[in-house]
Amino acid sequence: MNKDITVGFINLGCAKNLVDSEVMAGQLIKDGYALAPSPEVADVVIVNTCSFIRDARDESFEVVGEIIELKSEFPNKKLIVTGCLPQRYREDFSSINPDIDAFVGLDDLNMISKVVESVTSDGKQIYEISTDSPVKLFEPAVPGLSFSGNSFSYIKIAEGCTHRCAFCAIPNIRGVHRSRSIENIVREAEAILENGIKEINLISQDTTFYGNDLNDGSDLPKLMRAISNIGGDFKLRVLYCYPDKQLVEILETMGELPQACHYLDIPIQHSHPEILEAMNRKQTIEFVEKIPEMARAILSDVTLRTTCLLGFPGEKKKHIEHLFDYVQQAEFDHLGSFIFSPEEGTTAYDMGDVPSEKKTLRYQKQLMSLQQQIVSEKLEAKIGKKDRVLLVGKSLDDPDIWIARSDGQAPDVDSCTYVIGAENFTQPDLIEVEYTDILEYDLVARMNAE
Repeated sequence: MNKDITVGFINLGCAKNLVDSEVMAGQLIKDGYALAPSPEVADVVIVNTCSFIRDARDESFEVVGEIIELKSEFPNKKLIVTGCLPQRYREDFSSINPDIDAFVGLDDLNMISKVVESVTSDGKQIYEISTDSPVKLFEPAVPGLSFSGNSFSYIKIAEGCTHRCAFCAIPNIRGVHRSRSIENIVREAEAILENGIKEINLISQDTTFYGNDLNDGSDLPKLMRAISNIGGDFKLRVLYCYPDKQLVEILETMGELPQACHYLDIPIQHSHPEILEAMNRKQTIEFVEKIPEMARAILSDVTLRTTCLLGFPGEKKKHIEHLFDYVQQAEFDHLGSFIFSPEEGTTAYDMGDVPSEKKTLRYQKQLMSLQQQIVSEKLEAKIGKKDRVLLVGKSLDDPDIWIARSDGQAPDVDSCTYVIGAENFTQPDLIEVEYTDILEYDLVARMNAE
């Protein structure tokens, strides 16, 4: 292979997609290719796309279009589109977009070096999408490689999803749930920690379901204990938990392990039983109702994060008011929301009776305004309290200020903490601070304040 060829990545979508990019990057490095720091200087640009909802698809098409324009300035540059978009629309993509040099599906990440070699040698369009429904699991070709910087990293512990929520196309795109082995995950965690990473985030479409398909007794609590047993001073965070009966054991395990963040990320999607049943999430109704009280009874200092879906077909004012009341009582530490997008291949696609987008946007604004009031009170209560935070990078506005995250602040989705007095640190580390102020959703802290 031509070792002078450089490959650049643009990753779109969630952290699970980022891990797929790391898998491909590791394979390319292993096969002798160099990674480029930007699309402008790369010989080959890989755009790893998302296709979860309409907004994600629009962003993917927009970015692909930008690289096609860049190709018009640099005719020798090659463009490879990977991820959920070509996987989901594989039949359409096989006959359009002549300016895209290759398409790679979710079961073909390990073929990326072969694809790069092909597009840079013979110039023919490559279509490497081998299956309609992905079934593979990929181990990192270069364990410890992280696109997240040098403070935290993600480990994907499983792929796909077995739940069939009425609004979600993920099972159609990524296949059914399949778990990696505890042994392989621990090996990856060890490599990450050896590289100096201070926080490991366990992710999948449904981390709560981890191990159920292995039939060897593996589950999320056992995995968490196995990673904790590596030893050392680091943080262990679990993201994307489905509301079910195993939450009690997961929370109890968090309380047992010294590295575990007392942080529960559990997308409820809605609170009203009628909407949850219509979403094909009937089995979550009893857990959604009691999650906040139950979680805080087990871990008094737990941070709760959730996500709500607005505008689902059939949603009426009474359902929204129920959700507002629930959020008011639950007092989530972090809450995100998104608006229903009718997705082909899902049960909700043809359900009809979708609330107007204008009305849904108004409700979304009201929900987030309510949440901001809740968060403001919670942040005010932190002033004067001490905590241990992870430095993740210097502020672009002031190099004497570090950006940090506490156990209650997950990467990419939550607020952050601005730390004053830690200017002598040259790399990310875990330090003791005292909170001194708030900036909307963010906190300000001082190192070693007395």
